Amino acid sequence: MICVVDKVADLGRYVVINNMLKLFPAHEVSYLSDADFSKMGVPKEWLYLLAHGSPDEVGSTGHEYTATALATELLKCGLKNGTKIEVRACSSGVPSDLVKKPFADQLVDQIRTQSKGAVIVYAQGFTGLGVIQEDGSYLAKDKRKNDSEKEKVYEKIIEEGKSEIEKAKLFVANALKEKLSITEIAKGVASRTQNVFKELYKHNLTVTKLPEPSMSSSSLIEYIESLDPGWDTEKPSERVRELIEGIRWQAVYEWAETVPPSSKLYRVLTGQDLLDK
Repeated sequence: MICVVDKVADLGRYVVINNMLKLFPAHEVSYLSDADFSKMGVPKEWLYLLAHGSPDEVGSTGHEYTATALATELLKCGLKNGTKIEVRACSSGVPSDLVKKPFADQLVDQIRTQSKGAVIVYAQGFTGLGVIQEDGSYLAKDKRKNDSEKEKVYEKIIEEGKSEIEKAKLFVANALKEKLSITEIAKGVASRTQNVFKELYKHNLTVTKLPEPSMSSSSLIEYIESLDPGWDTEKPSERVRELIEGIRWQAVYEWAETVPPSSKLYRVLTGQDLLDK
């Protein structure tokens, strides 16, 4: 399921939804306030949480959620044991200065605590400012690459795209009055901002990390225990190795489904496209 945590999606969030549906066309899209996670096909189906973010909270301005508050809402919406969550929010995988843990880890801890151990989840967050690509993949910006000159390039793209952005905002305002669905609005926003986002997609490839370091993951121990309660009772070292290896390869496979090594995105980021010329 694709779930919007922000109170109201902004233009960027609508584009994220539109592009993600290219990868996950069968996924339901919902605001958190309307979500029903009990219908999810866990553990195969991932829960994608979309929001503005930081190491300490996610959500739109004035409607931010701490990990404690978000865990409460997710459980109210029927979050199931064994759910895998990707927190598509900026810096959700960056350790907090306050508690020394990323938001994704804090969320896992709170879900376990509030459910009294009945709901154990595995979560991934992003290690910087998140950006969407046209094919639906999501990456984190690299501070070392995103210097002041690159920032100016970004600002220029936005400035030159003002006309498209304003038209898209007007479309959204009218679409909300007409009560169009999130997916309909997302498609309309993407079609009206094609040129500006075309430039942003190219720019993103110059300032983002490779897919793997773009993400961080929460501890696997509790998640493994929920899948196999007897993991530590018989030949623990062998069982742990097998379970972790299985989950690791499953995660690699699922990640490859979103950013395959053969894709243009991956080839550009690794420099492989230059070797082929």
